[in-house]
Amino acid sequence: MSLLLIVILALLLFLLLSVLLFRWLICSLAVRFFHNTLNAELKIKSVGLFSVHGISIQFQPQHTLEIDRIWISSKLLNQNLPRCLALCVGETRVRVDLQQPLRPRAPKSRDGGDSGKVPLSPAALRFLSQLLSFHIDSINVMVLNLALSESLWYMTTSSIDLLLDHQGKRYYTSTH
Repeated sequence: MSLLLIVILALLLFLLLSVLLFRWLICSLAVRFFHNTLNAELKIKSVGLFSVHGISIQFQPQHTLEIDRIWISSKLLNQNLPRCLALCVGETRVRVDLQQPLRPRAPKSRDGGDSGKVPLSPAALRFLSQLLSFHIDSINVMVLNLALSESLWYMTTSSIDLLLDHQGKRYYTSTH
């Protein structure tokens, strides 16, 4: 009996360590992707089973994007969802200071002629449009020094639901 208990505890410990290692690997790959592809610094506070909390992306010192939470929801958990799965985004804040101009990134050269983008086939896009919906709780955009020095432009919107129809065309279902 004690040997069985030891084996079960060892298996649980192995599963726990595997989950922690997987979470660390996903975070490391995401940070590396943002750094190499977008020249941006990505910070993630915590990663849950189907959610990520405290995402901060800094493109330049005065150009940031902050997202409180991103999670995946299901129609099984929330009957109000229009599709089977939903990618939900919590409060999103965009801050841009135009006093410091945007510097264009130098394109990275690739050895092959392929651009590296994988186009989605119409069948895959049709499948995704039937399966997924996107929901954003709120977006706050703050732009400093837009037209005049020391000026502030501020915009807020909330409750955005984005669906794709079966031909892959985008349309919004509601905004409040």
